[in-house]
This record gives sequence, C-alpha cells and structure tokens, in this order.
Amino acid sequence: SMKYPLAMINKLINVCGKDQAISSEIGCQLLKTVATSSLCDKAKGSNLCLAVNAFHGHAHNHKCQLQNHPMYLTGFGLEDLETCKRVFSSSNSVVPLIHHASHFHYIQFLDLQFRQWDKDKYLKLSQFLKNNYKQAMDVINNNTKELNVYHTMFPDKHFNFEQWQVKELHYLQSVAMEPVHGAQAIQYVKALEKLWKVQYSFTPNSGLSVTASEATKWKNLVLVEDLGSDMNIEADECWTPKSPKFKQYIEYSRHCDCICTVETFESLVVQHLLELARANLASTGKYQSMVVSLAHVI
Repeated sequence: SMKYPLAMINKLINVCGKDQAISSEIGCQLLKTVATSSLCDKAKGSNLCLAVNAFHGHAHNHKCQLQNHPMYLTGFGLEDLETCKRVFSSSNSVVPLIHHASHFHYIQFLDLQFRQWDKDKYLKLSQFLKNNYKQAMDVINNNTKELNVYHTMFPDKHFNFEQWQVKELHYLQSVAMEPVHGAQAIQYVKALEKLWKVQYSFTPNSGLSVTASEATKWKNLVLVEDLGSDMNIEADECWTPKSPKFKQYIEYSRHCDCICTVETFESLVVQHLLELARANLASTGKYQSMVVSLAHVI
C-alpha cells in the first residue's frame, strides 16, 4: 500500500524541512503517487526530490533513468542512495544471537545493533566526507583532462554535454508514442489475421462448434469493419495478404514486436549482471570454475 510511503514522506518533510531528496526502488511510481495525493502542494513547497536507488534504478527503462536515476540528477554527487540496504545488511551479524532468543531479547539486540551503527557512522562521518570529497575531485580532474584532450583533437566541435541528457529524454519522449495512423493500421492488420485464422481453422472435421465459430468470426468481422471505418477503408476495399499496405504494416508490426522483445531481453540481462556484480558472483560460471581448478592443479 502507498499509504506507508506517503506517511514516511510527510514525516520527513516535517522533520527535515525543505530541499531534501528521498529515494526508493519505486521512486518513479512514488513521484506520480505524491503528485496525485494531498501531499502534492506540500512536496512542491518543500522542493522535494524523489529518485530511484542507483543499483535498482538500472533495472528501470532508460527514459525513467534519465528522469529519476541519481547518475543523471544534479545534486546527488557520488551518493548511490543504498544506505537502507547497508543498514539492514549489517543487522545480519545479529542473526546468530537472536535466532533462538525470546521476543524481548530479539528486539533488544536489534535495538543495540542499530544504536551502535549510528555511533560508528557518526564517528566516521568526517572521514567519510573527506574521502568523498577526494574521490569527487579525482573524478572532476580526470574527466577534465579527458575533455581537454578531446577538444584538442576536435577543435571545431563544440558540444554542450549538459544538454545531451535533455535532448536524449526529449527524443525518447517523442518516439514513445506511436503515430495514431500507424497504431490503427497495426490493429487493423492483426484483426484481419485473427479473422482469417478463424475462417480457415473451421472445417467439418475440426471438431469446433458451429455456433462458437460463427460467434467468434462475427466478433472479429465487426472489429475489422470498425477499424476499417476509422481508417476510411470501405468494406469492399478490405486489405488482403497481397495488398501492398498489408505487407507494409505486417512487416512494421513484426519489426516493432522484435524491438520490444530485444529490449525486454536486454533489460533482463543487464539487471541480472548488475545483481551478480552486486553480490560479487560475476565470473563464477562453469568455465571459470574449470580455469580456477586447472590453475590450482598446475
């Protein structure tokens, strides 16, 4: 339920005030929820920023990342927004102590764990800020050198790097919506295919009910006529498998399906690789194990 995140956001705004950022694995969805809730004006007035976690954010589509991933948002620096995972991961060390403990001692040890976590992190806060500052300066200095070399190699080219993200997002938003006519044509082609399939699948020996077959055929026929009417296609001008436009849009439809399949596969692969890297399980396949075993033998 979204009432718990909304209650948490309301509490953080009351306690921490303006100009703060809150991350969540569903930060993009949470942003929409806040915009339609009673917290909308309060969140806008406090200049609240909602983002997705750096690790989980890579599983979101690229358009979402450009708008909500900390790598593309100004002000996050080197922060990956995964603090909660580290906090709860640290509590794993308490598990052996409380596994068979009573409820009282269970709560007591967890409370001690998180109190000690706060003290340890507070003591190391200055070192944390110093290391982050040094790392940020190294990133700036190294990348500045790379940019200077690039500008030296291509003096006639002047790129506004800060606008690349904006342009990329604008492009993705512009191509996200398929043209109305193209979408209608694809629906029309698919409806025709369903109609032909029903017509050709019914034979005296097919075992199908005549009543059910006629009802299905009539339903698809009405859909074809409605779509054809929207596209100004007369009933006697209905497309056939040999029609040039039918061939054009059936190819376009299959091309779109192929792109969607590849993008889904790519997203799953990238997500799995990131999860393996996060768990330090990359390069642990069968071939890698054989190489390690041979190395030990040698």
